[in-house]
Amino acid sequence: MEYAKHYVVKLTNVSETLLVPLYFKAKETIEKGVVDDESAVKIVRYLNYDFSRMQSDIGTQWVIRSRTCVLDQIAREYVSHTVHPVIVNLGAGLDTRASRLKAAKWYQLDLKLPIELRRVFFNDSNLIAKSFLDFSWINDVEERDGVLFIIEGALMYMDEQQVKGLLRVIGNHFTHSLVAFDTIPKSYVNLRKHQSINMDTAPFKWGNYSAREVERWHLGLHAFRTFHYGFSFNLRAYYGFKVLLMKCD
Repeated sequence: MEYAKHYVVKLTNVSETLLVPLYFKAKETIEKGVVDDESAVKIVRYLNYDFSRMQSDIGTQWVIRSRTCVLDQIAREYVSHTVHPVIVNLGAGLDTRASRLKAAKWYQLDLKLPIELRRVFFNDSNLIAKSFLDFSWINDVEERDGVLFIIEGALMYMDEQQVKGLLRVIGNHFTHSLVAFDTIPKSYVNLRKHQSINMDTAPFKWGNYSAREVERWHLGLHAFRTFHYGFSFNLRAYYGFKVLLMKCD
C-alpha cells in the first residue's frame, strides 16, 4: 500500500484539490454531521497527507456538505426514475458516490494520477484516465441517451471558454441527458487566498450567476433545476454557491 502514499505526494495543482472534498466528507462523518461517508473516513485515515490547514475551515466544510447532499439527491432521483441508469463522473477524484448508488453503471474519469490513486481504493469497472478537455473520452462512453453527468468541484478551475467547450461537447453528443455541476459566485474568481486550497497553483477562474447564462451560450442545454445554498458565519457571508441541473435537447 505504499503505492497510495507515493501518489498522494505527486498530486499537484488542481489534482491536489481532490483531497479537499474527501477530507470534509470524512470530517462530517466523524462529527456525525449531515454527510455519512465511512469510505471517505477510511481513505483519509490511510493517506500520508497533512490535512491540518483544513481543520478549521468551516466555510468550505459547509459548502462541501451542501454540495454533496444536493448531488446525492440528484443522483438518487435519477437512478430511481431510470430503467438503465448511467452516470459519468467527470473529475471523479476519490469520490465515493458510486458505492452508495450501486444500481447505476458508472464511468469514472480523471487525470492519470488521480485514476491510479483511485484504483487503490475502489474496484471501478469503467475508469477513464483522461482530462475531460480531451474530448476523446466521449468514445469511451458507450451510451448516448439518458445519461447523467456529474461535474463536482471542477468547473471553477477552468476558464469560461473551457467550460463552454466541455458543455458544448456534451450537448452535441448526448440526448435526453442531464448535466449536474456546481458553481461558485463570480466574486470568488481570482480569489487570492483560501484556507484549504492553494490559490497560486489552483486558482478559481470561472463563476456563474444563473443557469440562464449557460442557456445564452446556445450549447443545447436548458435549465432544469437550480439548487442554491449559502450561509453567514461570524459576519462572513457565503452566498452564491449553487448546483445547476441542466438538460440536453
